[in-house]
Amino acid sequence: MFCCEWIVIVPEYQLLSPKFLSQQKNWSKDLLKISEIEESDVKKYLLNSSVPDASSARTYKLSRPFQLKQFVHSVVYFENENSETFSVIRAFCYPSQATNADDVKVIFATIDKITGQPYGGFCTCTVGAVETCGHIGAVLFKAADILATGSVGEQSVTEKLCE
Repeated sequence: MFCCEWIVIVPEYQLLSPKFLSQQKNWSKDLLKISEIEESDVKKYLLNSSVPDASSARTYKLSRPFQLKQFVHSVVYFENENSETFSVIRAFCYPSQATNADDVKVIFATIDKITGQPYGGFCTCTVGAVETCGHIGAVLFKAADILATGSVGEQSVTEKLCE
């Protein structure tokens, strides 16, 4: 993306604050309406690099989110009619090792409406404002899986009762 294009998009992206997104009511469960999200784009976003090499692919930034995707649930989509550029995915992530069941994270991941490439995000975890925390990556990986397989109604592993 060229510098001049980004200057035009920045104000539009800044309107998608966590407060604004939390107040929205028209979230859709039909993720199949959004552009396909490629796992390679998620990896590039998390590594902040256009060409991930073999050593960087094994980093914490990729392995942790990929493992966390099993705890992601309630994935919904906000089309954002006021924007030609951005749409948002919202999801919740159950704690993977926490003992407090109320420690559910709320995650917003902003994607490009046309290409499906990640642009940013927000999470309620302690490092969620950094925009590349493991929970945001987990939601992006989960959304990529849903779009690739077409299975929207999956439960997370922590939602399933013991047998």
